[in-house]
Amino acid sequence: MEVLLQENNHRFVLFPIEYDKIWQMYKQAEASFWTAEEIDLQPDLKDWENLTDD
Repeated sequence: MEVLLQENNHRFVLFPIEYDKIWQMYKQAEASFWTAEEIDLQPDLKDWENLTDD
């Protein structure tokens, strides 16, 4: 059986990273989508304050 598929009752945390290559692949896949942390919403506040009813 693959080592990743073997149950491990002593591993309930993500860190420390045990399989660096898999972590790198995960981060690469994550980078193909935008994340909320990448968006600067600060300019929206100024726009919100200047909104009119129209």
